Parts: sequence; C-alpha cells; structure tokens
Amino acid sequence: MINNPDCPDFRRPAAAVLTLLLILLSALAAPALAGGETRLEEAASGDLRAVLLLKEAPLVAMTRIPFELQLTDPAGSPLTGASVRCDLSMPAMAMPINRPAVTEMGSSYRGEAIFTMAGAWRATFEILLPNGEAKTLTFDLDRVLLK
Repeated sequence: MINNPDCPDFRRPAAAVLTLLLILLSALAAPALAGGETRLEEAASGDLRAVLLLKEAPLVAMTRIPFELQLTDPAGSPLTGASVRCDLSMPAMAMPINRPAVTEMGSSYRGEAIFTMAGAWRATFEILLPNGEAKTLTFDLDRVLLK
C-alpha cells in the first residue's frame, strides 16, 4: 500500500477496537464458563437473615446442584440446631413434590437440588428453630436453563 498523507490508515485503530471488544466478550463469558455460584439473600420476621448459595451459575435443569443455606441472627452469628425442610416448586404450574433432603453441616444447612424443567422456580424453606419458633423463607429463582 502506498503511503498517502491525505488518506489516514484505519488499520491500527480498528485493530485496537477489535482487541478491546474481544477482551470484553471473554470477560463476560468467563463467569458462565467457570461454573460459579448463585447467591440469594432473604430476611424473615424476627431479624433472621438467610443466604442461599446454589453451587452453579447459571442454574441448569436436570442437574444435581449442591446448595447451602446459611442462617444468622441479628448479630450475624450462625443459627444452628434448627430443623430445615426445603420445597422446590414452579409458581407458574403445578409440579410433583420436589423436596430435597437438608442436613446440618457445621454452621449451615446443605442439600442437593434438581430442577426438573427450565423456567422460574421457587425454593421455600420451612425452619423450626431450637426455641420452637417456626419461620418460612422463600427464594425466587428467576431462571433455570435447559441442560
């Protein structure tokens, strides 16, 4: 190519823009490829705070997804010794019973969820605290994808 001072060379700025675009796209795709986790927070009456960690992001149907429910009091101390029951449902339609077992492990409650269809789901936790008080926590999962 002949160098013409009146005709600017657009190759260098175009290459820089393309490189920047590739960096941005790879940064956006990295969390989806890495697995990650889905984190939801909820509060119940009496200042009970809860964090639900699903060990996948994005959430995918027909896949065993470990989860952890962390319960804390107003001071931020873990609440242990509770009886916890989980019910997974789809608000938009009737579903068969889907109640994964939940066991206390350390300072949290763990189980394994299987979402049987793609769509919006709800995880409801019924909690019986050691003092006999009952609490209900509801987490809305906006989107579970097809496998």
